[in-house]
Amino acid sequence: MNTSTLTYSLRQDGEYVVVTVAGHLDLVGSPRLSTALRKAEAERPLGVVVDLSQMSAWGDLPLLVLAPKADLDDTEFIPRVLCCPDPQVRRLLQVSPITRRLPVYASVAESLVEIAKASRVAHRVVRRLAATTGAPALAREFLRETCEAWQLTEPLPVGQMIISELCANVVVHVGSPMSVVLSRTEHSLHIVVRDDSPTPPALGPLLADNHGSTGRGLRLVDELANGWGVVPTGNGKAVWAIVNTLRPRRTALNF
Repeated sequence: MNTSTLTYSLRQDGEYVVVTVAGHLDLVGSPRLSTALRKAEAERPLGVVVDLSQMSAWGDLPLLVLAPKADLDDTEFIPRVLCCPDPQVRRLLQVSPITRRLPVYASVAESLVEIAKASRVAHRVVRRLAATTGAPALAREFLRETCEAWQLTEPLPVGQMIISELCANVVVHVGSPMSVVLSRTEHSLHIVVRDDSPTPPALGPLLADNHGSTGRGLRLVDELANGWGVVPTGNGKAVWAIVNTLRPRRTALNF
């Protein structure tokens, strides 16, 4: 049986995520690396460093998984760079038709310095909040201040309701500190709330049929957002929602 030895680990370095890959990248292990990269980008980092220093070997086809993907709105990319200390392998990556457009550096430290230059900090902000009853109000104020700075008015009322519900879910059902991430594209505002629990939130009954309190918040998000979903992260999950500014409303639950 053809089994893969590929393993990975994720760690956060400030507002960047480092994905360390070890073992053999083949067609069997490629989906594992794809999962790792999806988890890294679910954190909505300013950039992702893929550390290949512990890779033993790979083929050309599995390298396709390293090609960066568009974000949730398909209009922006999360910057991604490769790290490989072996100069010979680094040269191979630089000339490969699959990875030659990805910057390759000799160390993680150098990679982090260089990827910071490619980050669009002005269009992404993060706020860390404690899981207290005041968290939803602080999140609403954070979103209001950010929208004013970005001169966005249309998504503000809906965005405040969504961010309030997502933070309230963390307070009630998780109890861990949370990170609130706001980013913008040409046509939308992205809201991400990260927490330390891997358990996905439960979508309750339709609002018209729900006369209690359980599940109403997430159902409200489902009805207000143009798209939303939940993805696992390195140590928990990220719940995201999109509020479009110029496009017709389209609600979708992914994952």
